[in-house]
Amino acid sequence: MKYVLGLMAFFIGCAAGVWFPDIDQRIGLLEHRSILTHGPLLPIVLFAVASESESIPLRWVAMGACIGVAVHLAFDLFPAGWTGYALVSVLAWGWMSATFSMVWIGVSAAACMYMGARVSGGGVVRVGSDWSVRERESA
Repeated sequence: MKYVLGLMAFFIGCAAGVWFPDIDQRIGLLEHRSILTHGPLLPIVLFAVASESESIPLRWVAMGACIGVAVHLAFDLFPAGWTGYALVSVLAWGWMSATFSMVWIGVSAAACMYMGARVSGGGVVRVGSDWSVRERESA
């Protein structure tokens, strides 16, 4: 049962992660593809919180969210053309170049995937009966 709950937490995190980067279109304060939402900001925060936590469900949600953001950004690497809303925007600066946008989105996607893989820290696999992270055994 604990693995079912873990997978549910993971998929909730994935759904939130895939949805989050486009929040800039819904809040009206940022241009589409804002550097704040189309980058590793949310995954960095989740990674920091989950890495300090012993809560396995939180780690599963964080892992899913990091991977979800990475998947969203990976799809954003293939627009119809690198013009207009395909470019990354910076608040009070404007639209960045196509080269910067490609590099930013690509590096951000890789960083998010890395954080998603690292947040488990081996703890997701080694779950105690009380959902706490167990220390790795020495070899």
